[in-house]
Order: sequence, then structure tokens, then C-alpha cells
Amino acid sequence: MISEQEIERRKPLWSAFSDLWLDNELQKYEIEHVAQTMKNSGYNFDELERIFFREVAPTVYKNAFSMTGEWAGFDSEWLYRAIVENLLRQETNLFYRTWVNSAPGRFLMTKMVQEDWNNIVDLYKKRM
Repeated sequence: MISEQEIERRKPLWSAFSDLWLDNELQKYEIEHVAQTMKNSGYNFDELERIFFREVAPTVYKNAFSMTGEWAGFDSEWLYRAIVENLLRQETNLFYRTWVNSAPGRFLMTKMVQEDWNNIVDLYKKRM
């Protein structure tokens, strides 16, 4: 399981990445904020992608499909708790872990935010 120290280190990324699934269009300054948060984290790009696709996406993707989705921002305490619970579920449930790591699962969870993610990655790579 993930340590408390790693949880604290990931929280800014979890919050920044979760904004992609809010029920509103990301503005340029928000894209810049996410890219800068990635840069400031100290994680390499592979780990950043893992955090995005395996930690945040499975936790919040359903918001993009909800008619009454969250638009102002996820409650941070809920978000952090839900991500840790999601990680525990991946550790203990082989079917769920397989789905989260599969191409169809990844596509479903991120198809609504793929363009924003691509823009963020492009900006992040320019700042490296």
C-alpha cells in the first residue's frame, strides 16, 4: 500500500489531475497549472502517467458522464480518501486491476479528457 509520505507528495497531483473531469472546459491558465504541478512534483513522466491513469482516472471519470456532475471542484478530503480506496481495490481485486490497466478501461475513463491531457503533456514536455 502507498505510504503516508507518498500520499502527501501526490495530493497536489491528484487535485490538479482531477480538475480535468470537472463539468467545465479547462482554461489555458488551468492547463498551465496542471503542467507546472507535474513539473514541481519531481516524478518522472512514466510515474506521472501512472498517477493520472491508474490513480485519478478510475476515481473520478464517472463525473464526466453525470448529468449533475461536479463542476466547482472535488472535495479534497473525499478525493484523497477515494483515491486511496481505489488503490486498495486495485491491490485486492484482480478483475478491477485488470480493467483499470486495460486499453478499453483506460479509453473509457479518459476519452472525455484526452484532448486536455494531450495539451497538458505537450506543455509539460516543453517545460522540461
